[in-house]
Amino acid sequence: YLELMESLTLGLIGLDDVNFSCLSGSLLKLERLHFGKFFFDSCRGVDHQSIRDFIGSLASIREFEFLHLSTKNCENLSDRALSIFGNLLKEFVNLNELHLFLDGCPNVNDEGLKELARGLSSLENLKQITLSFAACRSITNDGAEEIVKTGSALPEPKESVINFQDCPRVTI
Repeated sequence: YLELMESLTLGLIGLDDVNFSCLSGSLLKLERLHFGKFFFDSCRGVDHQSIRDFIGSLASIREFEFLHLSTKNCENLSDRALSIFGNLLKEFVNLNELHLFLDGCPNVNDEGLKELARGLSSLENLKQITLSFAACRSITNDGAEEIVKTGSALPEPKESVINFQDCPRVTI
């Protein structure tokens, strides 16, 4: 019955890489999924490979319109994961809303934000975006400016929320 599911909310705290891989494989069966909320806060298994598998699985769903992804405090999440995520975003041709929470991820910095911004700029149908990088210590004004510029360039009507609270190297 997975192939008939249109909406999914999933919260898994502390997920490891083996279980994350199994989850990504299961998503390939969700052919009609339009709406997904995923909470993977403090997961040891969230890294560039798991993001590639997970987002790649979602990208294969052509009607996918809404993505909420929270990976707060995931120590293994890095710029490489954001680069992969940014490159896969162009596959989400019907995505209307994106809510991405990377708060407290110590290995996220400007290079990852720049790649993410490039991917976001390819989303022609995106109307609402929330990006939160609170307490990411390695982000500077350079990366923050790229994200803000991309968020401001969304097509009308648009709603953008971008958070760099408690990022000590962001002063804009």
